[in-house]
Amino acid sequence: MRVDLAFTYAMPASWPKWRAEEATRRLKRGEIVPCTRGDRDNLAKAILDALEGIFYVNDRQIMSGEISKSYALRSGVRVEISTLPDMPESKKDLAG
Repeated sequence: MRVDLAFTYAMPASWPKWRAEEATRRLKRGEIVPCTRGDRDNLAKAILDALEGIFYVNDRQIMSGEISKSYALRSGVRVEISTLPDMPESKKDLAG
């Protein structure tokens, strides 16, 4: 199973007007505005644990995925879950 997570944060109200305007222009052009808020691993763990028992039995079933975080016009998280081809469980399965 593969799980991709994209965390977005609203731009801080404390940013100077020029910085917020520049970030908004970049977002409208489709550019990603890097974000330093939130520990990436902890953010992912919270979402993966919340989905356990709903989309998968145990998060150990997750074999791959990407985690990103950036500023955006609104805060949120996008979760994409996909299945991967079945993997043989042992060398015996490989031999056929």
